[in-house]
Amino acid sequence: MITGFNTDVKHKSKVFHVQTEDKGRNNPKIETLVYMGGEILDSYRTTYESDKKDMTEEEIIQLMESQHKKVIKSIKIGKYDSEEEFSEELVSDRSLDDIILHFLEKDQAVDPLKLEMLAKPEIVPGSPLTFRMVTKQSQSGTPIEMATIVIKLVSTVQKPQILAKGDTDKEGQYAATVFIPELGQGEHAVVVQAVSDQGTAEFRFSI
Repeated sequence: MITGFNTDVKHKSKVFHVQTEDKGRNNPKIETLVYMGGEILDSYRTTYESDKKDMTEEEIIQLMESQHKKVIKSIKIGKYDSEEEFSEELVSDRSLDDIILHFLEKDQAVDPLKLEMLAKPEIVPGSPLTFRMVTKQSQSGTPIEMATIVIKLVSTVQKPQILAKGDTDKEGQYAATVFIPELGQGEHAVVVQAVSDQGTAEFRFSI
């Protein structure tokens, strides 16, 4: 019998429980459930492909672990954030640094993930902009594959807007072209955040 994965994930003021298990050879399916307060909040299911009916136990465990980590990452980048939580950012009497600190660093700790920009972007409102970056392990410099990258527009006058989201490749690299809209009053910045099971990191570019 394959042992499943169980992880408590703290994000902002909430604690989610993520549970992943294999349903067995007679029901070849990997199921991940997201709980909050003892109730099922969401579910994810992956059925083995027809050519994987004879998968080894190790291969099944790898699929379980991959799905489990992806769900945890989705929580950390705010998939289940409510409108009430977003409304905390809609205040104009706080500095941009204070907002970003609250929005991105409230539950983050020092970690081994390192985010590097391959070229310094020149941000011009009303124009497209290409971001190129790489994620590595801080100590060894080994590329981190499948780290989730989120590029957000953060403002003191409106809730954060996701401009792009994706995963790094085998070389730990990710590139995306986004459009920076014309901006009105208030302070604004583009925040690039990297999230993986090895930690989180981010860059901020004031506009």
